[in-house]
Amino acid sequence: MPRCCPTSSTSFWGEEYPGSAFPVQSGIHRENFYTDPIRLVVPADGALTGSARSNGTPRRLSDLKDRPWALEPSGTRIHTWTVAQCHDAGFEPCVLAHTPDPLLNIQLVRCGHAVYFVPSLLGEAHFEGIVPLDLPDRPSRTLFTAVRTGRETHPALLAVRDALTRAAQAIERPPAVRTLEA
Repeated sequence: MPRCCPTSSTSFWGEEYPGSAFPVQSGIHRENFYTDPIRLVVPADGALTGSARSNGTPRRLSDLKDRPWALEPSGTRIHTWTVAQCHDAGFEPCVLAHTPDPLLNIQLVRCGHAVYFVPSLLGEAHFEGIVPLDLPDRPSRTLFTAVRTGRETHPALLAVRDALTRAAQAIERPPAVRTLEA
């Protein structure tokens, strides 16, 4: 949490990806409010899938080693996580575009230009024309709020946390078509 003046009631929300835990800080109360599955998305027509195919979709992440990828900008947690997933699968992603806009990245996938890892919280309404796939270990990001210790019972903070939780749970997430092989 950014340092702020001692009288501040500042709160913030954050995201944590597998393998990149936020450091625990003394004097900070953290509360998780949602666990969000991360999916690999490919074009629905299968135009970008590798030679090893099943119903027009890749069987393994490594099947996408020669395909263009859409990524968030360097330095973001999801960028770091995505690159690590590709490295674990034995390749360096060929990056077509870096953008912080997940809807633009999904449009690149929908048009057959790239593949992309996307948090499911974006919602089913945005998944038309793409195929969501689960990774074998079914990774997810954790969304949380943090506030100075002692402020965690403030009525305004409780209302915000409740609203965030209800909003996240209300979004219809697309089911994965299937799970990639390890």
